[in-house]
Amino acid sequence: MKLLVPSKRAPRAPRAGLTILEVVLAMGILAMGMAAIISIFTSAAALGVSARQRAEAAAALEYVVADVSERLFPLDEDGNVLEPVRVDRAPVPGFERLSFSANAQLAAQPPGPGLPPLYRVDITIHWSEQGRDRGLEHSTLLPGAVSLSERLRRDLYGIEPIEATSKAPVADASEGPETNGS
Repeated sequence: MKLLVPSKRAPRAPRAGLTILEVVLAMGILAMGMAAIISIFTSAAALGVSARQRAEAAAALEYVVADVSERLFPLDEDGNVLEPVRVDRAPVPGFERLSFSANAQLAAQPPGPGLPPLYRVDITIHWSEQGRDRGLEHSTLLPGAVSLSERLRRDLYGIEPIEATSKAPVADASEGPETNGS
């Protein structure tokens, strides 16, 4: 008969470690977390680009309003102010990705003799963002007149008013939309 003698080796601990299923599950959770983090960074980058383009459009708006106020009204040969021109998608100098549109409507008749009428000018700065057209809109009131300094600049330097893309008749904003009498 054989006696069982305890061995001098340490007793075996239960098997420790992970099964392949646990490893695959952990990798899946890690991958989903990484995808969420990458998505957050991508969204933040897109918002940064959008904010930069809006800031650029806002900076260009000041320039465009000044340019439109000086050059929206053409002059005839005698120096009389003509109806304002309609501008559609003209490039903004110094801002290669931007263009602008301007449309003037008569807002008020002259308050007295010798004074110019007031025009409501709607200006839109256009740009493309992620394949879609975007715009920043602004409205201002401008007198239907050309300043003396602008007249001199046009005469001395041969600067032309903003090139009209279409000469649309100016609508009177105080009359409201036309309706049919039916």
